[in-house]
Amino acid sequence: MTSQITTYDADVLVIGGGPAGSLAGMTLARRGVSTVLLDKKVFPRDKPCGGGIRHGVRRRFPELMRHLEQRVPIHEISKVMMEAPSGASVLATLEEPLYLTFRRIDFDAALLCCAQDAGARVIEGARIVAIERDDTGVTVGCADGRRLTARALVGADGVNSIVARAAGLTHGFTNAELAIDTMEETPLEELGVADPDAIYVAYGYKGWPGYGYVFPKRCCVDAGVGFLLPFFKETLGDAPYEHHARFLQEMSAKGVVRGSSNPDN
Repeated sequence: MTSQITTYDADVLVIGGGPAGSLAGMTLARRGVSTVLLDKKVFPRDKPCGGGIRHGVRRRFPELMRHLEQRVPIHEISKVMMEAPSGASVLATLEEPLYLTFRRIDFDAALLCCAQDAGARVIEGARIVAIERDDTGVTVGCADGRRLTARALVGADGVNSIVARAAGLTHGFTNAELAIDTMEETPLEELGVADPDAIYVAYGYKGWPGYGYVFPKRCCVDAGVGFLLPFFKETLGDAPYEHHARFLQEMSAKGVVRGSSNPDN
């Protein structure tokens, strides 16, 4: 049983400084809501992600995207090559862009700055380990001993969300629900693409429960493979990078990429 909260650090605490949390923090702050945004990492930080969004986001948030494009190298994609487990493929094309690609390390940091510029107080390196709530509000406890209070809480802390667990929305994941993936971002001078306007996605790569992808960006190529964890452990067994390197060798043979994978990236 917690004592009633009588003073607040903010009207709203937003847990998680990724795209969802940054947009929530920015929107609340712009509307005059006192907002504290916390993230366990210190930005800029990377994420295992292809780094692409639908072009419609630019139409939906034109002001935000104009601001981001002044800070982040954003690349337009007008073609998508999709390959089925059988090896059959289809190329979708459009005269206007289908997707926008970027480096998450740049994009997420710029979004967080947008929230801060809007008036949200940003606290980095704050890992939440406890959440208490009652009729008067919510208190969060950080690993370093800090405690913050607010009238409301927004959970934007990702797939392993402590907020979701505290709300009873999830109890974690079984081994069968987990996956393992790789991500490489290598400069175009080392790993180029045959068509910089096209992304490539292999669904059910080799008929396995997984995928492979190649996403060109302004100054680099983002590529990776992923598999369901039980299948990877029971059937594949090699180090993840070995499958990643073989995937890129196959992409080179198909003419999708040129150059070589760099394990340091």
